[in-house]
Amino acid sequence: GTYPLPEAQLDRFLLRIELGYPRADDEARILAEQIREHPIVGLKPVMEVEGLLAIQADVREVRAGPEVLRYIVELVQATRASPELRLGVSPRGGLALLRASQAHSLLQGVRFVTPDSVKAVAPHVLSHRVLLDPQREYAGLSKRKVIEKVLAEVPVPAVPHDALVRPAAS
Repeated sequence: GTYPLPEAQLDRFLLRIELGYPRADDEARILAEQIREHPIVGLKPVMEVEGLLAIQADVREVRAGPEVLRYIVELVQATRASPELRLGVSPRGGLALLRASQAHSLLQGVRFVTPDSVKAVAPHVLSHRVLLDPQREYAGLSKRKVIEKVLAEVPVPAVPHDALVRPAAS
């Protein structure tokens, strides 16, 4: 976009992925591929709506034990207590972290969320949901660095092995 979004609107995006610039040879290929037409012209669907809804349902079935849920809460609360942040992660951000962790776990081929899945997606889910203290921002601190610091400081829970293999109680 042209203008920065307000925090309440940024909070509605699940992930923020920073791609950076392509390498020179990749950029030249991009230009060559678009000499005659934009790639969107030939875009074809990769799945039907029903398939997408089925995957979303599969993600919601990935279990998250109490240790992992508590870990997510502790990460979110640590952002709120950080002196480097003016605004920490909202409850919606915690929910987004849970859902993204479930999706990551499913993509890894497991049906339960581990702290490793939480840590893998946290920078992408949480960085755009916080506001830096202006003085720290002017000093060059990034939101991602603050999230990485929180991940390093919040103790990772030990998840009992039987919690990973036993079906969840209904």
